[in-house]
Amino acid sequence: MSKLKVTKGSDWRRDREEGVPVELPSGKIAALRGINVGFLIKSGKMPQFIRTQMSDMLSGRDTEPAHPTDSDTVEILDFYDDLCRMVFVNPRVVDNPQEDDEISIDDIPYMDKIFIQNLMYTPVSELNSFREKQTSNVEHLPNVENDVVQTIGDNGN
Repeated sequence: MSKLKVTKGSDWRRDREEGVPVELPSGKIAALRGINVGFLIKSGKMPQFIRTQMSDMLSGRDTEPAHPTDSDTVEILDFYDDLCRMVFVNPRVVDNPQEDDEISIDDIPYMDKIFIQNLMYTPVSELNSFREKQTSNVEHLPNVENDVVQTIGDNGN
């Protein structure tokens, strides 16, 4: 007879309910919950452009990298915002932040949103080991979001 004990439901739910502390590229730390890529695909929350790329990758099709249209780009940026709303446990992402444990989606730098989008392919169990591998002497990137937006808006003039 096996001496293995069944894992309690509360242990299964812990990472989803409490999140895992992760240092983001901005240097800020947030408790994040994992998100199942399958859930995003089946729920229709993932933009068609990303689903197509993912389908090609998973099926092993060797296709030319696609370039998003303007409407694809807007859909992708909205998806990044939705994804952040889903994964941030603490602070929570809300429309009108008032408390210390609340932020607006506009408070999250673009580089952190991209980082979180990449984490959607990472199981929560790996986030725990990722967190343990992080070192405090990692050099943080400067905040270039405004420079990028200004450069895009300038159109070379």
